[in-house]
Amino acid sequence: MTRDQALLRRAFHEAERAGWLTTAPNPRVGALALRGGHVVGYGHHATFGQAHAEEMALRDAGAWDEAAGCMVPGHVDEVVVSLEPCSARGGEKKRTPCVEHLLKAGVQRVIVGAIDPDPRHAGAAFTALREQGVEVVHLQEEQTFAAQNPAFLASLGHAHRPWILLKWAASLD
Repeated sequence: MTRDQALLRRAFHEAERAGWLTTAPNPRVGALALRGGHVVGYGHHATFGQAHAEEMALRDAGAWDEAAGCMVPGHVDEVVVSLEPCSARGGEKKRTPCVEHLLKAGVQRVIVGAIDPDPRHAGAAFTALREQGVEVVHLQEEQTFAAQNPAFLASLGHAHRPWILLKWAASLD
């Protein structure tokens, strides 16, 4: 197993900390922030509408200036993320695209486990990051991502159906 694969496994493990019910309709994603080859920040997308995994890892690594409310370059040079960073704006999006956070933080290398199956993002982050000189490594772990996110993948196929939870109680009499 290579260094990048080992780091990606840790990112998938970080994604396990998120519950599929709290992130829905978004996927469970994990991220690591590295400086000088050492992990300095961990993040996962915990709740729908809140910070995504990449943003949480950058914050954990100290790349967020609370007073200024923005990313600070130089704290992180590499990010490992289980799913391609989001890149779309507008519509139902509640957060700034993760690609922008990575660029503002000065990240030079991004290791990605899987391409986002959501058509709004699919491959767009790779292009946006590479155009800015960021090295992007895709480790093609789509099967691992799919095993971790069956609810997200099902929701993409049924985009116009509402999410319904059913709680049923019954007794023997």
